[in-house]
Amino acid sequence: MNRKILLALTPFIALACFSLFFQAYSSDEYAYLTTGKAFAENTLQGYTDLGRFPLYSFTLSILFRIFGYGELIARLFSIALGIFGIILTFKLAKELFNEEKAFFAALIVSTNPLYTYLTTRMLSEALFLVLFMGSLIVLLKAKNYLHYAFFGVLAGLTFLTRYFGGYLLFVALLYAYFTKKLNWKNYLLIIIGFIIALSPWMAWSASETGSAFGFGLSFLTNQLSLNENAFSLPDKIPLYALGLLGILCASSILLVKNNWKKTNPLLLASIIGVWISMEAYGFLGNPPLIRYLLPVIPVLAVLVSSIEFKGSWKKILIATLVLNLIAGVFVINYFGNNAKYVGYREAGLFAAENCDSIDSNIQRIIEHYSGKRNTLNGECIVSSDYDGKLEIPSNYLLVFEKNGVNVYQNSG
Repeated sequence: MNRKILLALTPFIALACFSLFFQAYSSDEYAYLTTGKAFAENTLQGYTDLGRFPLYSFTLSILFRIFGYGELIARLFSIALGIFGIILTFKLAKELFNEEKAFFAALIVSTNPLYTYLTTRMLSEALFLVLFMGSLIVLLKAKNYLHYAFFGVLAGLTFLTRYFGGYLLFVALLYAYFTKKLNWKNYLLIIIGFIIALSPWMAWSASETGSAFGFGLSFLTNQLSLNENAFSLPDKIPLYALGLLGILCASSILLVKNNWKKTNPLLLASIIGVWISMEAYGFLGNPPLIRYLLPVIPVLAVLVSSIEFKGSWKKILIATLVLNLIAGVFVINYFGNNAKYVGYREAGLFAAENCDSIDSNIQRIIEHYSGKRNTLNGECIVSSDYDGKLEIPSNYLLVFEKNGVNVYQNSG
């Protein structure tokens, strides 16, 4: 491997190793883990999660079949994807500029706190990013019909990881309009490749719902829900908007190759503006939405790397990278010791050791630690205050409490 790539990867690998010391996870991570386990064991009944598309969990299931079920396998897989994402950033910057600028682009990504955090967790973001970046590189270098069909397949796989991947079909249309490189025959090949990638999911849908489009229609119904007690449509509108904005900003790198001098200042200013807007909205309105900035990070790094860093500017860049590393340590430590996540883990471990049957409002977490699916009127009730506190019958006594996650046991 190129020595500069290895050097650029060093900060990320160091932060990734540090992250492995923390084993407190979000509810999303447990959902992906247990769905992957269900795929591996062919026990998927009741596991059709309409809010999460299946490719990440299915990929985990392959690893679980080979290496056994466990958190470490899933985390190492995410870290490997994070490494690959940095390599793709290097390749993209080298394709557009030169190896020195590619090194700086990779280093910027390698030290980015948000990138490091999201690609060391058991979340679908890392797989989405790699497939998304791979799609852009294939489209950028496409020269024949096989390349366009391959782009369609990658876009389909990106969609099956996170549904925002479907925006890539729109990106291809914009690319065709601005560059005049993509005719209707090539776009048809993209659609065919996209459908081929989706065909296993559609076949599964047909077997479960009687229709190849059953899962898709159910997903749309779920997304358009106005349920006051759930994350419903009014909450999701900003998510859709920010997701599209992030994808379009990241995809704008496609316009750079043949018109760099004219597009550089506009693209850089636009993407930085979008970044600040999205980040501000996330912090002020809904912090989890910040994760939709992830596809923008490598592209922003590539654009920034195009600047000639000499003298004082080079010192500023180095200082920024060091500050990013420090921020990365803080972010990993903060979420690794998050009170809610620690409560999930400690209550799950306690229930697994002390309860034969469990009813809970955090079913996936309990199943991960105990190996048991939810049982109504079980020996124990695990109730999380963060997830809609359960009504506890009078014959259940509190036997464990950690950060708002409580375990109650039937006193007989």
